[in-house]
Amino acid sequence: MTNEEMRRMMDFIVEQQAQFAASMQQLEEERRRDAPRLAQLEQSFKVLVQLAENTDARLDTLDSRSDTLETDMIAFRERESAYEARMSAFQATFESDTIAFRERQSAFDARMNAFQATFETDMSAAKERQATFEANMNIRQATFDANMITLQKNMTALAASQSLTDERLRELIATVRQDRNGKSQSP
Repeated sequence: MTNEEMRRMMDFIVEQQAQFAASMQQLEEERRRDAPRLAQLEQSFKVLVQLAENTDARLDTLDSRSDTLETDMIAFRERESAYEARMSAFQATFESDTIAFRERQSAFDARMNAFQATFETDMSAAKERQATFEANMNIRQATFDANMITLQKNMTALAASQSLTDERLRELIATVRQDRNGKSQSP
């Protein structure tokens, strides 16, 4: 092997090492760029968890109110029966109480309808936010997967290049040794 060939081989090895270092630096920069996005994703997930907890607390409150209302309604019916049995003489007063009760029931129904509408609106908004979150997650996952495929391809190419470089380096060392051995034996 001539000095020119040896110089070209060494230049090739140096160039391969420089490309490898540049690829590694690029991968590190991509990892650093992805770190804020992962933090933002984590924050979004925390917000979704908080929204779910708030909704759960609201449902618990609604269940508690419904149980209380049901208990109150049972007690009211018992009192109403006793009242009718003892106070048939006060029928006019009873009818006025019944009208008032119906108005309260109507007002309660109106409040429950308003609450139901608000609840459905909140659930719809939460579903939309969840769909947006899932779409963003899918995009980020696809980007991550594409980056990983590119990284795997680069690593495979680098390994092949490194193997070729190692083989050529061994050949160069063998040639240099052979040249040295040949020069020292033939004066």
